[in-house]
Amino acid sequence: MAQEKTVRTRYAPSPTGFLHIGGARTALFNYVFAKKHHGKFILRIEDTDEVRNIEGGHISLDSDLKFLGIFPDESFFNPGSKGPYLQSQKRERYLEICEELINQGKAYRCFCSEKELEEAKNSAIANNAPPFYSRKCRNLTEEEIQAKLDEDIPYTVRLKVDLKKEYKWKDLVRGEIVFQEHSLQDYVILRSNKIPTYNFAVVVDDHDMEINYVLRGEEHISNTPFQLATYYALGWEDSIPQFGHLSIIVDDDKKKLSKRSANEFHFISGLDKQGYPPEAIFNFLALLGWSNGEEEIFSVDKIIRDFNVESLSPSPAFYDVKKLNWISRKYFQNMSPSHYLNFVKYHFTVDLGEFNSKKELFALANKKNIDCAAQLNEMATTFYAERSLSSENINFLKKHFQILNYAKDYFPMKSELWNSTTIRNYIKQLMQISGIKGKDFFKPLRLAFSLLEEGFELVNVMECLGREVIIRNLDSSLSLIKSE
Repeated sequence: MAQEKTVRTRYAPSPTGFLHIGGARTALFNYVFAKKHHGKFILRIEDTDEVRNIEGGHISLDSDLKFLGIFPDESFFNPGSKGPYLQSQKRERYLEICEELINQGKAYRCFCSEKELEEAKNSAIANNAPPFYSRKCRNLTEEEIQAKLDEDIPYTVRLKVDLKKEYKWKDLVRGEIVFQEHSLQDYVILRSNKIPTYNFAVVVDDHDMEINYVLRGEEHISNTPFQLATYYALGWEDSIPQFGHLSIIVDDDKKKLSKRSANEFHFISGLDKQGYPPEAIFNFLALLGWSNGEEEIFSVDKIIRDFNVESLSPSPAFYDVKKLNWISRKYFQNMSPSHYLNFVKYHFTVDLGEFNSKKELFALANKKNIDCAAQLNEMATTFYAERSLSSENINFLKKHFQILNYAKDYFPMKSELWNSTTIRNYIKQLMQISGIKGKDFFKPLRLAFSLLEEGFELVNVMECLGREVIIRNLDSSLSLIKSE
């Protein structure tokens, strides 16, 4: 019995910026699929477009993936035996394959200028014809070709596409997809600057790296027949991967998320900056087009166990920040206090002056209340800001002066430690002595102690503000009541 091939998937971005949500989801599904089948996940960088490349772009892409917990088995930083993993390091290989195709009569040099091509395209459109290349250079004689080469006329290389062939494949996500004969044109595989085009380079790379499964965005559906034509021309039919084309991701306006968006929530680095737990982002991304039909909160291991391509949906996936926030909040709630504090400290960076020593207490008090760690900065700034009672607040406290008097009379001695145990005992004692309960008890105390109408649990509010601030606010509230 033949040994089954090791599953090899890849994510192959261009280093043109930070990792976008769409790219991150593509990487995630390829990673999860590979791990599900005990295979290998490869990170390959398609950096042949020198104009659009950003210096260090491949480093940030690798860093963002690792932040999410996606560690490539092979990459530029962790090379295997099937590299190089940067396209810019494979130019000789692409030129060699191009030359082979030309020599075999499966590709040809095209000497048409940009102006000629544009005029032909406009003419075809004006005549309601497909704006395909006319194949003018397809059948040039050897003498004609040599004459143009002798004149140093720039040329591209085009693949001779089989005009009678139907290009089809069984898509892992969408089922059978067919491109009818004559729906393709002889496409450029090598530009005049000797840089390979995407559809050519990706075939060479996937073949060389033995990639056998490719999950990618639906925008690549139209690229697939050109890639199939290239596999056939090279005689690499046995190397054709199984393709699966993922749904697009749309925003609130049902528009596709754009890599050119200025919204930092559309990039992994932006979510990292806001302090979303990487496990929560991973969980959220997995649900953009996939579900096991039962749960919405998964560990990475469970996503890998439950994942199957049959459950991938071709319908647009909605990028719902509210859902991301809900998932993230669940992760914070389930974290151990030590894990939580260790995570939020890198994002909870606001200077609170005399209250800096209270930051851990404040963070823990709001463990169940935040969507991302950076929220703690604004929350703490508001909580520890100077403020005063409004006339409405004072009138409200006048109606509840009795509980405030009890609060003053039985306030803990300075000799007692100011911690949650002391505060809980104090509140319990006040409730017993006053006989007041519910909102008539807690609401006036919260307002008098913190000068805030709403907030987190009263015990935590008192502990976070500290004894001196609480007694100062209480005295101030009582003075205002008596003076009016």
